[in-house]
Amino acid sequence: MYKIKIWEHKNLSYDPYDEKDYNYWLNKLNNASVSLSETCLTICANGECINVNLSLYEKDNFTTSWVGVFPDGNKYRIVKPSDLINKLFLLQNPDAIDGFTLGTMNPQGWSISLKLLK
Repeated sequence: MYKIKIWEHKNLSYDPYDEKDYNYWLNKLNNASVSLSETCLTICANGECINVNLSLYEKDNFTTSWVGVFPDGNKYRIVKPSDLINKLFLLQNPDAIDGFTLGTMNPQGWSISLKLLK
């Protein structure tokens, strides 16, 4: 498990449900610990852990994306940069050992980019 730090976040949605969902995850992820593999995401915060099974969604030269159904019943997207892109990210963020983004399936929804800290 690694501590995480919110690196960047944006909400492009005008839907009130998305706003509530976005704020929930911003608060949940702040100072949480995380473990990410190709098949599972575990987020632990305030003594509570969420385990989510992941399925490969898309892979290209720049990113790999997985989809997981979270305890609230919604599907979320996990996007991790390719090795080359990740190396550039780590050069710009020396306190990090890795990074990924959690977001809605809707491209007009929200996303939260996270740094895994050393």
